[in-house]
Amino acid sequence: MGGALGDRLGRRAVFLAGVVVFAVASVACGLAPGIPLLVIARCVQGVGAALLVPGSLAIISASFDEKARGRAIGTWSGFTAITTALGPVLGGWLIEHASWRWAFSLTFPWLPPW
Repeated sequence: MGGALGDRLGRRAVFLAGVVVFAVASVACGLAPGIPLLVIARCVQGVGAALLVPGSLAIISASFDEKARGRAIGTWSGFTAITTALGPVLGGWLIEHASWRWAFSLTFPWLPPW
């Protein structure tokens, strides 16, 4: 979905829309007063991720020449694997030692001013 929309509406626009949707949903997750709203916010977070992840890879592919592209995609893939492995561990630690709400503070993307 995100890749097709990026082709039609522009990669950058869809990527930024995905980041905004994901960020707003992350805040909603952390502030959810109960399970039903948490589940809804997590679903919205998934929509945001579906918009931004394909866009990020497409932007990387378009931004690097053929020689550097493989390394850039490898770096992207490596960080994806690392965060996939460490995220649940860190989230579990936060839930145990602080609150489940803190786990969602990590997923809130802090955007640089551009």
